[in-house]
Amino acid sequence: MKSKFLIIVFAILYASPIAGRRYNPFVWTTYKEFSRIHSITINMDEVYFGTDGGILRFNRIENKWDSPVTKSDGFPGEKAEIVAFDRTFNKLWIVSDKSLVVYIPQISFWEREIPRISLPLTSITSIGFNRDRIFLDGNGTVYSSRRGAFIWEKWTGALPSDIEWSGEKGKVSIRDYPFLTPYYASDEYFNRYEYTAVAVDNKDMWLGTDRYGVFYNNTLTWIGIHYFVGIANNRVDAIFRDGESYWLGGKYGTGKGITHINFDTGEGKYFRSEDIYGMNSNDAFIITGDKKSIWLGTNTGLLCYKKDEGVWKNYSMFDGLPGNFVISLILKGDTLFIGTTEGMALFLPETKEIVSIETFNNISVNAFGTYEGDLLIGTEGGVFLRKDNKFENISDPDGDFGFGVKAIFVDDDAIWFGTRRKGIDVYYPDSMKWEEYQYPTPIPGEWIFSISGDKDYIWVGTDNGVSRYNKKLKMWKTFTETDGLAHNEVRTIYVEKNYVWFGTKKGLTRFRYRDPSVPQ
Repeated sequence: MKSKFLIIVFAILYASPIAGRRYNPFVWTTYKEFSRIHSITINMDEVYFGTDGGILRFNRIENKWDSPVTKSDGFPGEKAEIVAFDRTFNKLWIVSDKSLVVYIPQISFWEREIPRISLPLTSITSIGFNRDRIFLDGNGTVYSSRRGAFIWEKWTGALPSDIEWSGEKGKVSIRDYPFLTPYYASDEYFNRYEYTAVAVDNKDMWLGTDRYGVFYNNTLTWIGIHYFVGIANNRVDAIFRDGESYWLGGKYGTGKGITHINFDTGEGKYFRSEDIYGMNSNDAFIITGDKKSIWLGTNTGLLCYKKDEGVWKNYSMFDGLPGNFVISLILKGDTLFIGTTEGMALFLPETKEIVSIETFNNISVNAFGTYEGDLLIGTEGGVFLRKDNKFENISDPDGDFGFGVKAIFVDDDAIWFGTRRKGIDVYYPDSMKWEEYQYPTPIPGEWIFSISGDKDYIWVGTDNGVSRYNKKLKMWKTFTETDGLAHNEVRTIYVEKNYVWFGTKKGLTRFRYRDPSVPQ
């Protein structure tokens, strides 16, 4: 009786609705590696996948991928070990690495969170439902609660026959489907990937893998589709939009490789250097491109991907680069300007030659921008303007540029400079006036990594969140993990019409910043 009483007390204390969150599930979305699929559950409208990074959702009605459910949406924990759809009440139950959670998908509402420490089972391998009760199984030991009570009692005797199980007790064997022989997935480079989860609904079969996304198979026709889900590397230092798809790269992250993906359709590919001839690095500091090529700055030189040919080529110091760490790029017409930690060069498209610019020898060239057709260059030694093939040094009133400039953004009426540990300097060409914004107010981070914007807002990525400047109200607001960022270290920013993308140290976050619920 004593142990039963403690279980009841803990359940009452902890089984309360999730409250007090600042997250808005309709405006924040985070994409991560989602490397391993642990569990799959299906209802009429959606397929849910429990992964290492949260929950993936495939919309069966619209035949596309809906936004994943992660920490940005209030998901408690990192890993979704089991996902189980309760068909009686249309709720999604999730066993995460921290909690047992009840989620109402129709309104994106977290109804209940029960910390794992308060549950009678240290390990939960299955979750099941019938009309009256909920069942938790942990390696053969079963506890049950009446619906709505959340008071767990050890179950003795035979289990009801009408329980619908998810997890180990509901596991489907892929060996029951011979067309899946040899019972593992493989890519074009002959790498093998384990099938880790299977779910079947009539003719529709869904298979999750370890590090190779999701497969859909029609069990009648044997026709299959492979979906890429998430990104190859959680750290995102570079974002480039290419039509309806995105190129993403990072350096020294938890994963490896370059991502090319359409998040809605799941079409894409992960490019990894160990598989591809001519691709010398998995890391990317910066990405840009045009109709023919994608250019990536890496730690082994300049990497070029020819779209039509599907061919990679690496350019290094042996080809004329002043240094192999390429940290900034900009296309101006057909000419590619290249910034490295050891100087600056340009790539001539007609001759395919790299020409080093002696003015910047042994100087780290960190950022580029264009003002009235002329090139702005941010370096460790200050800011330069390239005009008529000559370089003019630009200084600010306080000498902040002398500490190094890490980011440049050219707005309609101003030029924004992110300096090394000296905040932001803004120059207004029409009035020739300067403004300065410093750490810690209003800039939350000492290190500035990226600046971008549109007609209404300027966004500043720092090591302690992202700051937004409202140009009309002349007001600053900071967003952090508490609001929905994947991580407070915001490495790069890409602004679209209705969304702004933040590449962070632990994922890619998309923010619907024009939503009426977002404070101005």
